[in-house]
Amino acid sequence: MKSTLLQLLLLLVLVCAGCSQTGKKIDSVKPLFVDGFTHTPGQNPALVPGISGSWDDRALESGQCFRDGDTYYWYYHAYSEAGPDAGYQIGVATASSPVGPWTKYYSNPILETNENNDWENQYVACPFVIKKENTYYMWYNSADKEWNGYICLATAEHPLGPWRKYDNNPIIDHPKFYFVGGVVHMDDMYYLYTTPPNEVQLDYGRMYLATSSYPEGPWQLYEEPVLKEGVKGSYDEGGFSEAEVSHYNGLFHMFYGGSTFSELREKTRESICYAYSKDGFHFTKYEGNPVVPSQDIPNCSAMAEVHFIIEYPKVYLYHTLRYLETPDGENKEWMPWIEHLGIQILEATGKKE
Repeated sequence: MKSTLLQLLLLLVLVCAGCSQTGKKIDSVKPLFVDGFTHTPGQNPALVPGISGSWDDRALESGQCFRDGDTYYWYYHAYSEAGPDAGYQIGVATASSPVGPWTKYYSNPILETNENNDWENQYVACPFVIKKENTYYMWYNSADKEWNGYICLATAEHPLGPWRKYDNNPIIDHPKFYFVGGVVHMDDMYYLYTTPPNEVQLDYGRMYLATSSYPEGPWQLYEEPVLKEGVKGSYDEGGFSEAEVSHYNGLFHMFYGGSTFSELREKTRESICYAYSKDGFHFTKYEGNPVVPSQDIPNCSAMAEVHFIIEYPKVYLYHTLRYLETPDGENKEWMPWIEHLGIQILEATGKKE
């Protein structure tokens, strides 16, 4: 009897030890920069408008940077000298390194507006791509002539396309679900993160989430934001532009452009910030924010539409670059809507994951 009790006691100790080890493993999941980081600016600007007369000869805004094999694909949306009212279209540039040099695809734009579709006869923008088996899925934002926004889907057999728009677009029609920031596919679930314009101030809003078991939906829309603007006077009191979320090492990671508040868009300062979450619904802002203050980048007023690739210990940040003063050689009449693309590099200084 004593022997049996000793065996049961030993078994209980072993089980408890296993529980303790399991708990320790869960607790070891940490944000990317718990031990600090260094920041190095990439080549800024990394991509600039095309020659006069091209489809992207005025302004570029960042979409996702997507790695497939040994090639990096930086998707972006742009407009021409005809102005923002002429509508954004989607293009892509490629590189063999996460920092470039970048070559624009000769067959840009890869996704265009369609006058026959009233949900996208104004523009298409904010591309985000995921590969599932042999198919590439692109979620993107569109708008009609009244600037009502929608979320749509396209598919391709290669990152460069040709891209085929989903027959039942738009897949989401709701005012809070507008600019596509990013999509995470995990455990047979798609997490789509989006930001509406003009919710907190001009062109800036809060971060919202929709989930689905399929790329095309149906989507469960959560109307409570997963990330809200900061208190008055904080670095992100003015809300966010669209921002990517990715899942890595047991956590959801978000890099976003956190803005100050201003009645004039050209006076808004937007810095790169970081937040993380265990479940994808509740995010904690990094205590060391902003991780890249706008004042650290010469002549920078905003780093918007932030996307990223984690190649730990480095994180490559891809963003729209807006200026305080019109760069040399640019048409000053277009200020403040002269926009190029930029890259920032963060490197964790702690132990490699």
